[in-house]
Amino acid sequence: MDWSRAKTILIIAFLCLDLFLAARLWLEPGALGAQQPEVTTLEVEQTVAELASRGITVQAAVPRRCPAMSLLDVAPAPLDKSGEVSAFLHPYAAAGPVRSEAIPGGTAYSRGAATLTIRDTGTLEFALPAEIPPAGATQDVWDILRAREAAGAFIAEHGGLPSGARLDVALYDAARDVFSIEFVETHGDLPVFSARLKVDVAHWGVVRFYRSWVDVRGSGSQPRRVVAATKALRRWAETHERPATGEVTGDRSPADIVDDVSLGYFGQEHDAEYWQVVPVWRVRTADGRSYYINAWTGEPERVE
Repeated sequence: MDWSRAKTILIIAFLCLDLFLAARLWLEPGALGAQQPEVTTLEVEQTVAELASRGITVQAAVPRRCPAMSLLDVAPAPLDKSGEVSAFLHPYAAAGPVRSEAIPGGTAYSRGAATLTIRDTGTLEFALPAEIPPAGATQDVWDILRAREAAGAFIAEHGGLPSGARLDVALYDAARDVFSIEFVETHGDLPVFSARLKVDVAHWGVVRFYRSWVDVRGSGSQPRRVVAATKALRRWAETHERPATGEVTGDRSPADIVDDVSLGYFGQEHDAEYWQVVPVWRVRTADGRSYYINAWTGEPERVE
């Protein structure tokens, strides 16, 4: 074998490969990012153990992917005010005419005990007093399955689920004695946590309906790699204000149990033509609270 010739061929082959990879990086910046970095199993185990040492139990699966994400440009979803007022308050026509009142950032409508608030940002909230069943109330809701059925029927009567809605939360809120059923908007396969539809169901029926939906206009920045979920969890644990229950024992407060860790988007709604939502890690605890961690900086954004 002519080793000199073979060596030359190998050098040329590697040079061609380098040129090919360089061209892909230049023409397709994300081409080599298809294989997204992953957190190792050991890192996840170490993070879970670190939180356990702080008295926090992680029951959720910890995502391992660290994809590149962009800001999203979003705008309020179209809303027909007169149509919404009619749909939500017509069943209470016996209580007299609809009253309206300008409030900061929107308009409040009412008919009898029923109220409907429509904000300039596009959010809508309908409410009834939870402790006073309306005349003719016949529902008997005592479990989460019936609550979901009642919520589904109410949503169907008021325009149906918006496109891209996904069930996010279904729980019993003992403090308010209601079942809460929440849907979240999605973009691709990721949730936009600040775009939500929530229905609260008392034992006799629906007492609150809240909707804040957006239209996604497109990406608002160049993609950037997000920090690992393990880093977000550790940073959250450092700032987590736990109930003052004294010495930690084998029992855990629901506020100290992490039941979901998810990647998505979040942003404060504005009275504007459009605004931006940022990539976040959402850490949710068993008491129903959600904590949003900026997925680029690892710093806390908001608690809900």
